[in-house]
Amino acid sequence: METGIDVRQIVTVRKAPFLYGFIRIFVQEILKERNMSTLACPLLAFLLAANFFSCNSKKQTDSTPVVSDPGIVLLSEKTLPVPEPSALAYNAKTKTLYTVSDQNGIIYEMSLAGEIIREIPVTSSDLEGIAFSANFDTIYVAEERTYQIVAYSLTGVKYDSWKNVTSSDTKNGYEGVTVNAAGNFVVLNEKLPMLLLEADKQGNEIKRNELAYTNDISDICFDAAENCYWIVSDESKKILKLKPDYTLINSWSVNVAQAEGIAVTTDEIYVVSDSDQKLLIYKKPK
Repeated sequence: METGIDVRQIVTVRKAPFLYGFIRIFVQEILKERNMSTLACPLLAFLLAANFFSCNSKKQTDSTPVVSDPGIVLLSEKTLPVPEPSALAYNAKTKTLYTVSDQNGIIYEMSLAGEIIREIPVTSSDLEGIAFSANFDTIYVAEERTYQIVAYSLTGVKYDSWKNVTSSDTKNGYEGVTVNAAGNFVVLNEKLPMLLLEADKQGNEIKRNELAYTNDISDICFDAAENCYWIVSDESKKILKLKPDYTLINSWSVNVAQAEGIAVTTDEIYVVSDSDQKLLIYKKPK
């Protein structure tokens, strides 16, 4: 007897094959009865209910979990023979890294793997930042408590210095320095206030921008290839990527004890840990 009821249109075989088999047998038995009018309604109700519960159950078990951002991938790390390494800078000409010690007033040049190449003694103290001029012939260091940027030759001869006070608390003074695309200094003040100060080549202040992305800011570097800034935060354990106007592009968590320096190349991010005396190398996110 033709009924006009197609079981496959009510129950999706792909979603509930076991249920379809049972219902098929049930329907075949029912169809043997002559009075379909008394059976059609309860049969249809049963099929619709079965399909509803089957589909809902499948949705719960097959729901796609939300995948969190894996963050920046750690490639390697190296213990450094540098007491309290603070700040990093990349020399694109020599393809080497430079760091400073805020304990002994020495600038260290090292390979990208963290092997020390040479030491450059300078007359500055309490060093907390390092950067290069556009042609990489001059080193700039930041002195935290004196609010000074001091220029040195590649052999440690002092050229000049500039001062711009950024805080009334000398314990939260300069923490980093970099040189942007315009050739201006961008100096980082750790906190109270947490800000970036931009000054021209003669040290004359251009502008200040307070930040509120993290609890503090520990170092900064300018990425000429991407025209952006990279900042590391010690207290928040984060790496920030900022636009030229200092607005946030993205941020990533990193498990680094007292991160005090950051530098980037085309493919890697380099971070130094002050307390652990380590160089950590990360894959640069695209």
